Amino acid sequence: MKARVSGIRTIAALSIVLCAACSRPEADGDGDAQQEEAALESARCDAAIDPRNDPNAIHADSSSTFFEGWYYRVLDPTNRESYIVIVAYGRAAGATNAFIQVSRSSDRKTWTTSIPGFDVNALQRKAGTFDAAVGGVRFTANSIKGSFVASNGERVDLDLAISGCRYWGAPSDPGSRVTMGFAVQAPGVNTRWDVHHLRSLADGTIVTNGARKTFTKAYVHQEKNWGNGFPSHWIWMQANQFNGKDAAFVASGGPIFGFGNSPEGYMAGLRYEGKFYDFKTQTGATFTTASYQNGHWQLEAFDALGQHRLVVDGFGSLDAAAAVPILVPSASGPTFGAAENLNGRLLITLYQRSGITSWSPIVNLESSSAALEAGGSLRNK
Repeated sequence: MKARVSGIRTIAALSIVLCAACSRPEADGDGDAQQEEAALESARCDAAIDPRNDPNAIHADSSSTFFEGWYYRVLDPTNRESYIVIVAYGRAAGATNAFIQVSRSSDRKTWTTSIPGFDVNALQRKAGTFDAAVGGVRFTANSIKGSFVASNGERVDLDLAISGCRYWGAPSDPGSRVTMGFAVQAPGVNTRWDVHHLRSLADGTIVTNGARKTFTKAYVHQEKNWGNGFPSHWIWMQANQFNGKDAAFVASGGPIFGFGNSPEGYMAGLRYEGKFYDFKTQTGATFTTASYQNGHWQLEAFDALGQHRLVVDGFGSLDAAAAVPILVPSASGPTFGAAENLNGRLLITLYQRSGITSWSPIVNLESSSAALEAGGSLRNK
């Protein structure tokens, strides 16, 4: 079965809104890009975000059904081994809960811990900042530090320092940092999504049951979701290591609202050699294909001005022998609602219009260390 989807690691976009002026590819000159690269090595990963308007921060929401979660992927560029770290909390059906998940790409092993009765109010008193202490681990944009005992009885120790963030958006334009743009405040959107950064550098260790993994300048991708619940289905693709080229990419999608037959929205961001190419439904981009079927992800998008075309193909099995299960918040507590291949193959071609009906490629990118996910009803397709 082939399903068309939209949105971004869990949605977000108002498909009825078109804003051609907002859809320009955000490109910086070489000088700006070089200045930014020079500053990356020592930059804190919370330094460029306005605390008054930071989607990556904790949200204060007293709704009876609400969740919020952060996702990190840490990739060793020397051998392509990666770990994902997820932390989330939620309120549903009169109960609260939180969880942590750590998964490893090399053997697909997963460690989880659940914290029933989690004090949501205490965490939300830190609204406006990203400083979340959950289950013995402290999570910020700059670090992950702490330990927990997983449900299988094994201990997990996390000690990572993160710096040098390449944020979503054009390198020298702080006004483009919010992934959803104006739609982040739109009413009725079931799941909101923000990519804090497409690539940063991490140093430190992850120790699982005594086995130590040391990272030196590992590549990190960090994003988050929050809202009333996850959609009925979604796709998601991410990579920040490409065949020797300076690039980072993420895209995703699914239904915008929580009811049946909801319209779908799409978002994709490609950062390549100091330029940022932004494709979003809510700013007028057209997504002609967005699908997952039998280990094949497909996406094709055109920007609102019709000047750039993005073609993406992802390949990777979601069988238990090849992928890790992904915990997501639900009305009954954390549940494995998605699957993610951490060793996927991703092919991307970015085109520029060269004639009325012709296109010229700007770049061809290939990654053999992509993360590819399908969730909800698509998980077993």
